[in-house]
This record gives sequence, C-alpha cells and structure tokens, in this order.
Amino acid sequence: MGMGNKLDPTKIEINDISNTHTCPLAKVMRKELRDRGIEHLKVVFSTEQPIEVKEKISNGHRVLPGSMSFMSSCGGLIISSQVIKDLLDIK
Repeated sequence: MGMGNKLDPTKIEINDISNTHTCPLAKVMRKELRDRGIEHLKVVFSTEQPIEVKEKISNGHRVLPGSMSFMSSCGGLIISSQVIKDLLDIK
C-alpha cells in the first residue's frame, strides 16, 4: 500500500487488506474493493504513522505524499518474497 511520508522499513508487514491500518491509501482501497465485492486481498503496508507535512499547500495545489526511495523498494522485496512462498506453498 502507500509508502508516502514513511521512513522506517522495519514497520512494513504483509497482511489481509481488511487488517490494514495507519495507511490512507489502504483505506481508499478497502472501500473500492468492498464496492467490487472483494473482501480479502494480501497486501504489504507500513504500520508507521505518516510524517506530518509542514506545508499543506504549494503554489495553490495540495502537496502529494513524498516517499523515500528505499521504502518502495523494501515493500516490493517483501511482497515478492511472499509471492514466491505462496507459489511454493511455503508457510
């Protein structure tokens, strides 16, 4: 899920979308999935609270959440490892 405004890769975990928290993107995705009749989906997300942005508006536009390059990479590595384990039926 969303890694914007997060800094701690040790807070990344895999869980069902219904068990996600502290992730604004996951909240939106839960609603979208419910609307489509999908109740369960394995996802990677961070339990870290997003860092508060000091400046909310830049040049009249809302500031988008920034992400550290390593956070997205770590999330990708963690979920890809889980995909391989699922394919090999390893718990």
